Amino acid sequence: MGRLTTRGSWTLRESVAPWLLWLAAAAFAVYLYGGLVGGGSPLVGYAETVRVHLAPLERARVAEVLVRAGDHVAAGDTLALLDATTLEANLRVVAAERARVEAQLTAAADAARRELGADAFALTLNRDAIERDLRDAKLLAETRAAELKAVERELGRQRPLLEQGLVDRQVVADLEIRATRLRREVGEARQTVKLVEGQVSTVGARPEVDADAAVATATAPLEAELRVLDQRALALRTQRDGLVLRAPVSGEVVAVRLRAGQIADADMPVADVIAENLGRVVVCVPEDRGVMLAEDRPVHLRARVGDHADLVGRTVSVGPVVELPLRCRVAPDRPVWGREATIELVPPARVTPGQTFDVWLDESDGVVAAAATGAR
Repeated sequence: MGRLTTRGSWTLRESVAPWLLWLAAAAFAVYLYGGLVGGGSPLVGYAETVRVHLAPLERARVAEVLVRAGDHVAAGDTLALLDATTLEANLRVVAAERARVEAQLTAAADAARRELGADAFALTLNRDAIERDLRDAKLLAETRAAELKAVERELGRQRPLLEQGLVDRQVVADLEIRATRLRREVGEARQTVKLVEGQVSTVGARPEVDADAAVATATAPLEAELRVLDQRALALRTQRDGLVLRAPVSGEVVAVRLRAGQIADADMPVADVIAENLGRVVVCVPEDRGVMLAEDRPVHLRARVGDHADLVGRTVSVGPVVELPLRCRVAPDRPVWGREATIELVPPARVTPGQTFDVWLDESDGVVAAAATGAR
């Protein structure tokens, strides 16, 4: 009878035990699922990762790659050089052309100054000659006027004597002829003085020539040509600078896609860099959690792996309702709608892109309990 009882109890255990194990596993799964999607459980998230592709703006041959995958680089470091042989040749051509134009410009400026000096010298000589003519004309007019005055005075003395028969009439006639001639010469001399004075005024009124303006006018076409060459050189240097691929951010080189000698098409990455993360964490919040997200909310974080020290942060942005990416889903084949909120550590602290955190916010304040999980 005892054997039957014992055997019966073993039979009961063998039939019930699998069901108990199944129920326990189901309960554990429900517990885990509830921990993931339940009201106070952590949410799926990740430490922010920014991947930068370094690519040329136009097709070029890779001349040299200066980094390897795993290297840490600072913003501005040169990672790769593209072939600039053609650009360097074009720059040398432009430099030679510029030197030629500069020589022509110097020669044109010198010629303009020489011509300006010759014109000024000629003007000075002309002015001196006119002033000399004016002095001569005035002297002649004054001389003839003095002679005329003397002849008229002599006529005044001889006419009474002629009336008294004391002098010959021919003497008086000669004086009158001479006086008439002198009057004409005095008139002509005074007219000449007026004409020469007009010439002096015209020369004196002539504006002084601005030497700098005259040189600028003579060299203006060459100056314009130099500006065009400078613009060409600037464009070529800018294009050459584009063939030097520099890290736009500090971070780690995660891939080198092309080697020296290979051709890189426009926008074809030569290397990839993961930017350093200075404390930004992205949190996925499904809509069914009913969480009211807002910016500038306090956050408490704790790394899941490594250092488990408590950290403090705040929300800096909240995205719209969208279908969350696969990394935020409980099951890959089960779409989840929700929002992504970005959290920033206070004070900023470097974290590893993809690092995992548990994040707690005060529920009583309308903030969420969330987990930032870096599953990319």
